[in-house]
Amino acid sequence: MAEPFTLNGTTYLPVRAISKAFGKDVEWDGATQSVYIGKKDQTKPDNYLERIQYNDYKEGVGDTDFAIINGTIMDYNNTTYTNGLLFSFGNNAGWTPIKEDKDEATIVLSYPLNSQYSKLNGKIVLPKNYDISTWGKRENFSAEPIDVLFYGDNKLIYKATNVTSSMPFNIDVNVMGINNLLVKIKTYDEYTFAALTDLALYK
Repeated sequence: MAEPFTLNGTTYLPVRAISKAFGKDVEWDGATQSVYIGKKDQTKPDNYLERIQYNDYKEGVGDTDFAIINGTIMDYNNTTYTNGLLFSFGNNAGWTPIKEDKDEATIVLSYPLNSQYSKLNGKIVLPKNYDISTWGKRENFSAEPIDVLFYGDNKLIYKATNVTSSMPFNIDVNVMGINNLLVKIKTYDEYTFAALTDLALYK
């Protein structure tokens, strides 16, 4: 362990030791020759949910799927989004909810947060168009209302119900101390698209 020292009447402590003691990162700004303990820009996200590898995935019976948005989606207000998760639910074959899921969710994703974050911000969007590398391009499809639920360590911590195509729905989820985050989406129609965008995580 690095020890403090005194020089010309001033006591100095190693920056790395201080940052480790408080669980903060160290950031160097070469332009100003300054050291920051913690983030220099407190508004900047520490991570995005889609960048974390999910540790479990469940879906109901039928044609359901999800993809990372590598491209663009557009909502019904003609606003464009370039990051997050895009979900597809059913086709002519329809779908059924996940068996034994108490919320009758259609898709459930599980993410290991490992108590690293305090807040998750983002938007729920029902897209009108998409053009992403995974699925190609599709335009002018209808969107039915959905519910989105967030569970932290098996406890419901946030629920957005009846989200419609007329709005992006802003979410602000307290994930302080959460080890495992479940994201559930419940749909009511046989052919629906939905997206979770700008999924910013903050420490």
